Amino acid sequence: MNTKFKIGEKVVYKSKVYNVSRIIINQYTICYQIDNGRCIGYEEHVDVLERELKKYEQILDTAEKRYLKNVIRPFKDRVISIIKENDFGDDYIKIELENGDFANLPNFAKGTMYKGMKKEKKYTLKELELFEEDR
Repeated sequence: MNTKFKIGEKVVYKSKVYNVSRIIINQYTICYQIDNGRCIGYEEHVDVLERELKKYEQILDTAEKRYLKNVIRPFKDRVISIIKENDFGDDYIKIELENGDFANLPNFAKGTMYKGMKKEKKYTLKELELFEEDR
């Protein structure tokens, strides 16, 4: 029986991200074991499981993360959200701060950067996986 995911891969299950640490396969069942040893997606019918689990996809690529981290680092504790906006055909990143202020980064051609971010959706630093090493 083939599995959709591999050990070490990140998966999304019920809106949460998990690392697959072990895969247990019986005749008609698959259990993807996550970090803490808990089994997720254990189903008798594999097709149901395959619909519930989705492959985890990063929102930002490595260069985008590095750039945002460097820009935000001095005031990261005051950031509420990061939003991708559109203005006269160009996109830009808008950073919402605790005190009601906003910081706008320079515009870039629509669809060329931050492709994983949805337009006008508010993302937290955690959702964008920024400063994970500081937690």
